[in-house]
Amino acid sequence: MAAIVVVPTKEEWEVVNAVLARCAEGGILVSPDAAEKIKKKFKIEIPDGECIDYDFGGSADVLLDVVFDPDQFAVPFIVKHVKGSQSEEKP
Repeated sequence: MAAIVVVPTKEEWEVVNAVLARCAEGGILVSPDAAEKIKKKFKIEIPDGECIDYDFGGSADVLLDVVFDPDQFAVPFIVKHVKGSQSEEKP
């Protein structure tokens, strides 16, 4: 498996962090357009912020690991990749 490392700007991080904080350990992000279509099709309101019984269909559409400090699980993988890439560069 592989992952793309993304370092958002401070402005982007404020938005992303606010959304992630609402998700706790797992969440379902519903786009505003999809929410409107679901509302019309099923005549329901999306339960924003509510915890529902859900198993991600066996696997999530997008896997996301969030790094809040340098001691987190993903950091050594990032460091290894960068240091490995640097050793492959020609002087």
